[in-house]
Amino acid sequence: QAENVKVVALDINLHFNVLCCVYENKCICTYNLTNGEVLQCKTVRKCPSAVNITNTNNAMVILVSDKAGDVYAINGTDLTLQTHILGHTASIITDMEMIHTDTFPSTKEFLVTCDRDEHIRVSHFPYVCNIESYCVGHRGVVVSIGCLSIPSVSASLTPSHVIVSASWDNTVCLWTIGGVLLDTFVNPFKPLTEKSNSSTIEQDGVTSGQTDEEFDLKNAGGVPMKISCLSSTNSNLVAVMYRGVPSISIISVSMNATMNTSTGIGFSPYHTLCIPLDDIPADIALTTVDNTIQLIVLLPAPRYIVSYTITMNQFQEDKTPEYSINKLG
Repeated sequence: QAENVKVVALDINLHFNVLCCVYENKCICTYNLTNGEVLQCKTVRKCPSAVNITNTNNAMVILVSDKAGDVYAINGTDLTLQTHILGHTASIITDMEMIHTDTFPSTKEFLVTCDRDEHIRVSHFPYVCNIESYCVGHRGVVVSIGCLSIPSVSASLTPSHVIVSASWDNTVCLWTIGGVLLDTFVNPFKPLTEKSNSSTIEQDGVTSGQTDEEFDLKNAGGVPMKISCLSSTNSNLVAVMYRGVPSISIISVSMNATMNTSTGIGFSPYHTLCIPLDDIPADIALTTVDNTIQLIVLLPAPRYIVSYTITMNQFQEDKTPEYSINKLG
């Protein structure tokens, strides 16, 4: 890639050991996650806006959306057989995520997409014309979505898959697959051009709802721009990247019968870590490497990738946050 070509989005799939990047010059490239070797490159017809790598019948399929609101499925092995599967009625799709559920009696897959018109759509996959639900409640552009698989912590609570969304309305939200809003986390970096007439914000940065907020979206600073989610044995984490802010927030999500939500799932406001960066990040990804939690950050200038090792003691109130840094290239 030329030095002045920007990365639009990236996704990682550990099952296939593949990193996929889409660029503003309409190019899609796949890389070996271990050594960074280029596997395949392909130029598509329209500028991509989001990418997702999924496992369909043990085959790697890359889902790519474009600025016309369409989603295409591409053979991940050689980047051929491009098939149109979904349209958002001409609204720009900003992000998408696959959800795999193992609920008895059958396994289900859902494709979750969001767009600039505040919509979050949950569709059955691969029959995406069958819509499961819409998640309605954001008051600004929904820029990023993710998914968490929350294990049960008691007999009174059942395991759940939840959708996580970030919006320019200054919030990160938790939703059920059925479209029910569970909890809302308010961004700690206040937008530079926020105009708030009234709001109902509770303590600890968690709010039950905000009203009559207006933002100059073109010039706003500090609004959420990207999230990355990770469910592991001992933790459920959400990494949040903000516009124009050289730092990343790591938020813990937990299931607790005392939480004031329908499923007992909500944000843990005291368990939040802020990682400062040398520059404003271009993209982020949470993953696990050798049973350790890694936050991978793409920095635009100079172009290199930094990884941070996240340990659970960072979410204990009596511990000082610590993390290691590894410059990958």
